[in-house]
Amino acid sequence: MTTDPARAPANSDILAPTRECDLIMKGGITSGVVFPLAIYELSRQFRFVNLGGTSAGGIAAAVAAAAEYNRAGGGFERIKAIPKELGGNLIKLFQPSPGVKPLFDILIAAIAKPRPGIAAKPKSIAVPLAVIMGYKVAALIGALAGYLAFLVLAHFGQAGGFISAIVFTALGLIVALGLRLKRAVMSDLADNNYGLCTGATQDEKSYGHVAVTEWLADTIDECAGKKAPGQPGERPLTFGDLKNPPTGKPIILEMMTTNLSMKRPYRLPFRDQTYLFRQSDIERLFPKRVVDYMLQPSVSRPFTVKNESTGEVTAVEDFFHVPDENDLPVIFATRLSLSFPILFSAIPLYACDFTLTNTKGPPTGKETPEEKETRRLEDKLGAKYTPRKCLFSDGGLSNNFPMQLFDELWPNRPTFGVGLDDYSVERDRDYAKTHTETRVWMPQVPQGGALLPIEDIGGVFAFFASIIYSAKDWQDNLQSTQQGYRERIVHVALKPDEGGLNLDMTPETIGLLSNYGAMAGDKVVEVFNLDDHRWRRFLVSMVRLESTLFELQRHYSEASSGVDSFKDFLVRYPPQAEHYKPVSPEWLEEMRARAGALVTMAENWNNKLKAHDGHYPHPEVDLRITPKP
Repeated sequence: MTTDPARAPANSDILAPTRECDLIMKGGITSGVVFPLAIYELSRQFRFVNLGGTSAGGIAAAVAAAAEYNRAGGGFERIKAIPKELGGNLIKLFQPSPGVKPLFDILIAAIAKPRPGIAAKPKSIAVPLAVIMGYKVAALIGALAGYLAFLVLAHFGQAGGFISAIVFTALGLIVALGLRLKRAVMSDLADNNYGLCTGATQDEKSYGHVAVTEWLADTIDECAGKKAPGQPGERPLTFGDLKNPPTGKPIILEMMTTNLSMKRPYRLPFRDQTYLFRQSDIERLFPKRVVDYMLQPSVSRPFTVKNESTGEVTAVEDFFHVPDENDLPVIFATRLSLSFPILFSAIPLYACDFTLTNTKGPPTGKETPEEKETRRLEDKLGAKYTPRKCLFSDGGLSNNFPMQLFDELWPNRPTFGVGLDDYSVERDRDYAKTHTETRVWMPQVPQGGALLPIEDIGGVFAFFASIIYSAKDWQDNLQSTQQGYRERIVHVALKPDEGGLNLDMTPETIGLLSNYGAMAGDKVVEVFNLDDHRWRRFLVSMVRLESTLFELQRHYSEASSGVDSFKDFLVRYPPQAEHYKPVSPEWLEEMRARAGALVTMAENWNNKLKAHDGHYPHPEVDLRITPKP
């Protein structure tokens, strides 16, 4: 009798786990404090082969990969210490750039939650006060202008009285602050690449802590067992290191990011060197030791353009190719994935736009310095070879829970997911019986799968928010309902004051969420059954494969609407193809034979969809051929 490996006896030897798994973690800003202890608990039972995630999930995947790289040196013990380390320092990781600090303070005032034993100002007071304190000069000028207007009108008998003085002063204040806020949002925020925090440390003495990018770079290297993490000259952990760890067993790390300028997702690390970076940009975003590493000639090549007529090669100052995937620092990709809109600045990278054929029109006189620089490069290099800025933002905008990263039709090891949900007592499976909250759960049988909740849409803002979330999350949400997928996702339910944009969570709340993460890791070990999972995957895949083969057979043999059959097309067209490289007769004949073999297979199955005979799991699945992001 075969024993399900996922039901094997508990293995407490963290140095030599007997099983392997992949792990994907969902994005969620500060909700990521759930992940460290979940990773630690799973690491006691499984060796991580593939790790992935988005945003906060990408951070967790990066530190988990670093810890796996240094498993023998205590990497996972370092992860175990992260929740306590963040307990009193979480808010200190978010250090706004000086030019947009007032906007950050306004955001904090708007999202702050009351704490037990602490009297909180109502938001109707806290937010206006933050605006006034953030823009004192504008407030003072506006109030004085309003009061002077009152004095002038009073002098001519058009206004009078104490109440009128207050009204005019208040109106001046409101108008001035409104104009200043408009400039802050439209100009100051744009100048900071549409984010409040670059992620780089602004003033360590004032905050008493480094900012998120420096902290994360040091944490990744500490988990990886670097001898002097954070010190000048220390080489950061790279994706190439992960593929060649001390154990000799490769670790694959992948994350998602979103290119806003192209409106498409990307998988990290990049598969080629399409993108460029500017030294002046990364110096504002990353610790000096990371910048120094990336500027080494053996790591990043300067961007050069060859003149088509003279053959002269020109190096374009300040532009370098992003390192290939083996040399790319893990911290660089992680920061690309966690650029949560507005909270964090988008990351500028550059690429040539080969759809362009002409340069810009004549100068308008209103060009920004960046537009002037682009025009100068166009004059020198031509439109097609001038690097264009691409802003990379949070991977969660396009794929917040990338469970597809390491998928296989017939898996021989599990790919677990840690999902983040909204807590609802109405949906709590055990509350009615025990009157205690169930914050961690995992589907155990097909009927107990993760169905999508029906949310009330209460108001115009909620309506538009639902439109945005539907557009960006529909693929992730739909995937979570599919059998063969849903039973490997452990869910952690959070309340409105937990995780997300709650940047000022108390140490107690952070500790609570971390414990939920530990419970999630334990739940996976307790509940997941690899044999059941593989059986469901087999059924789902066979249903789709059978349907696809019979569709191929039908189109291969049948002509319709004046169009020849696909079999006749394959005989008629390929030798005449003009837009592809020529193929040999032998290659073409082999491809025709393989197509015929697929059709024969379907015919041998007697044109009957066996897997559809009441045994296949619901919902049904589609077959889509899409580019890899």
